[in-house]
Amino acid sequence: MKRALFLGSLLATGLVPATAAAQAFTYDPVGQLVSGSGTGREDQQVYAPGMRFPIENGPAFANSQVYGHGGYLGPGGGQCDEGNYSYPWQDNYCETRQWDMPLCPAGNGHQGQDIRPGTCDDNTHWGVATTDGVITNVGSYSVYLTADDGTRYDFLHMSNVQVSVGQEVKRGDRLGYVSNEFGGTATTIHLHFNIRQSVQGLGSVYVPPYTSLISAYQKLIDAPATGALESAACGGIRGWAFDPSDPEVSPTVTLRFGVDGTAEEQTVLADSPRDDLCENLGFCDRGFTPGAPLSLFDGRSYSVQAFVDGAQLDGDDVTLACEAPELEGVLRSLGSGDAAEDAAGAWRLSRFWDAPPAGEVEDQVASLSEGEDWPQTPSLVQDDLGNLYLDEGDLLRPLDLATARAWRLEPAMAGTFNPEVPIGAPLPLRPVLLEKDGELFVLDKPLRAGTGSGGANGVDDDGVDPGTIDDGCSCRTAAAPRSNAPAWLWVLGLVGLARRRRR
Repeated sequence: MKRALFLGSLLATGLVPATAAAQAFTYDPVGQLVSGSGTGREDQQVYAPGMRFPIENGPAFANSQVYGHGGYLGPGGGQCDEGNYSYPWQDNYCETRQWDMPLCPAGNGHQGQDIRPGTCDDNTHWGVATTDGVITNVGSYSVYLTADDGTRYDFLHMSNVQVSVGQEVKRGDRLGYVSNEFGGTATTIHLHFNIRQSVQGLGSVYVPPYTSLISAYQKLIDAPATGALESAACGGIRGWAFDPSDPEVSPTVTLRFGVDGTAEEQTVLADSPRDDLCENLGFCDRGFTPGAPLSLFDGRSYSVQAFVDGAQLDGDDVTLACEAPELEGVLRSLGSGDAAEDAAGAWRLSRFWDAPPAGEVEDQVASLSEGEDWPQTPSLVQDDLGNLYLDEGDLLRPLDLATARAWRLEPAMAGTFNPEVPIGAPLPLRPVLLEKDGELFVLDKPLRAGTGSGGANGVDDDGVDPGTIDDGCSCRTAAAPRSNAPAWLWVLGLVGLARRRRR
């Protein structure tokens, strides 16, 4: 009988099919081996309570590498077959081998448990220390970690080993990549994991690891999201978030802006790439860097907090205080009434993020000239060099990937580039939504960021000027220009965004 441990879903990547990833974590009973692979030990004892799971991130799949797909006694298929990367887990301690094993019913058998990482990718997933201890052996395909209580944890088939004999390690430290090393003969990509302890009457023997692994895995996938809200300034908000229960999925971050006892909550996706996260976190694209909400550019001080699944992210008290922005450019109409709302929806424009307070900029809006109507729906094209353009029909507007993200445009949906269409000025770095006389407009000229304080962790952004647009330019350029604006100005948060982005 299969027992469900975790009712959430884990998103698998690479060669792991989505159908397997959507399953809840389940496992077959202790001691129940693959039919014909030997007799298991029905032992419910958790021999290593409190140990950390030996692979850095989930999902992971405990099953037999010999009797699984790609194994020499398996049912056929390759080692990357979806059957190897799906629940339930299967015990393979005591599986038929020739090793002396006094705790196995047959007196010999497999010494530990085979565990496949989240994908069938070599040199991608880290094996990590299950506890504090000392490295007592590094062989051609094995690493032994011995804890203070004498328990020895064995990690086999890793590559790129990071530790040496005598080295002290801490729980969670990286030991090496899960691989297929086997002393010169390749095996399947998996981690063979043993627990060796002193058992009364038997001495030091290999004990069943299955129940300890189940307990440790449960803690891994149930661990709360981590992260930090690092700063909030008029040029943008900066932070990161990571959910160990869904490591391949970008977490949805709830930002709470409070003033005078009231609070406004908006969601953004932690999917922005940051170089500093790659090594420290193992995932590069778990940052969130939305531009500051223009609706809050009213001179007041707003507290800013960040949450994932109700748990607040780390960070000191952060406040956002921005004066009304200085508007430059021309107004391009989206229309009025329902038609304007439909057009704003097609462009994914938000009054919270993109519209400064009407009362603060009313005089400026009245003084701006009006140009031709703004397109009712966005359309992207891409040339052979990979350069992106907004297609306005009779004119192409260059933009880079960061600007596309700020405008919530999807490069994957780009159409075919027409070299006969003239190329005009670049698209502004972020959208600005304005209203006048019941009509909605897009400001087609970059916005000069308002002056103000970034709070305790903020950065003053006085003088930030993304530049201007030469409205008469119809010159052709070889490539979309690179922006000199700070990175945090490029990416604007999207309300209600639920798109998942894989590593």
